Amino acid sequence: MRILSLALFALLVLALLPQATAAGPGDIEVKSDLQILDVMDVFGGHITWVIHGEYARELRQAIGEKYGVTTIDLGTASRYFKGDLERVIENNLYGCGYLGFVRVTRADPLHDDTQGILNDEHDVEGLIGDVNSDDPIVIRMLIRGHPVDGRHFVTSENISFAPFYALVSNASEMAKFNLNSAKVSVEHREIIAGLGSFRIPEGTFTLRLIIGEFFMSNGGWVEYHSFDPINSPIVLFVVYIIAIYVLSWFHTALRGEKAGTLMEKKARRFTTAMKIVLLVVYLVLPLSGMYYMIIIGAAVAAGYPVVRKIYGS
Repeated sequence: MRILSLALFALLVLALLPQATAAGPGDIEVKSDLQILDVMDVFGGHITWVIHGEYARELRQAIGEKYGVTTIDLGTASRYFKGDLERVIENNLYGCGYLGFVRVTRADPLHDDTQGILNDEHDVEGLIGDVNSDDPIVIRMLIRGHPVDGRHFVTSENISFAPFYALVSNASEMAKFNLNSAKVSVEHREIIAGLGSFRIPEGTFTLRLIIGEFFMSNGGWVEYHSFDPINSPIVLFVVYIIAIYVLSWFHTALRGEKAGTLMEKKARRFTTAMKIVLLVVYLVLPLSGMYYMIIIGAAVAAGYPVVRKIYGS
């Protein structure tokens, strides 16, 4: 129970960990996450854009030009977010409607809005002010959607440039922003709880957390399987539980009248060590489910003769 509680706590911390917004190594930074509870059909997450320097100024000037203002106030920023940015993402205009394998169907300011006016100006941090400013702009969004098949970029170029696509009427108008030379940095993470699983490139940082799986990436692709009896973290944990039950049963089957003896203590130390090793392999090593099941089977098969020898049977 203690191991399960720690894993649940870790899963919660990873899901609620706030997105950092400090300047990083890019003209445009995109920090995103997906939080998935597939047994309840919940697919949601967050997107944070941090736009620096000349690109921040170009975005402000485009907003000023569209709305006929030289200074952006909260009302104008809200019209841009609610009327332009949400529209381009929810309607998948110019391919801006995907985050990882999730087709975004609902996009809102992180702290929502009241009758079209953002409840918290920090959801458009830095945008309010003179249109000629080049101070950083931070845009925070909450998203919901549904999964789609196939492999997808964890964060596509389209959604990275969504704040700019929101201000054009056709894709050719994007040329005015000179985004071809923009350096884009990506920070993406996903966490899943349920019977599904991820497919991600080798070398991607990942953890299994008993009821779920977590990974983080600076690019690359991701693929989602809604039910995966071989790789589902829950299924693999059930396999682990069966293995530790079998290892414990060895004592009942082999100790006979040697309960409480030094032999029993040695046998229990051996099986306990095997249980810990198998749990560590489950949590930390990104092995495929088939390989993990093979390791489980080999450990259990090798454990029986070792325990039998300890008891002198």
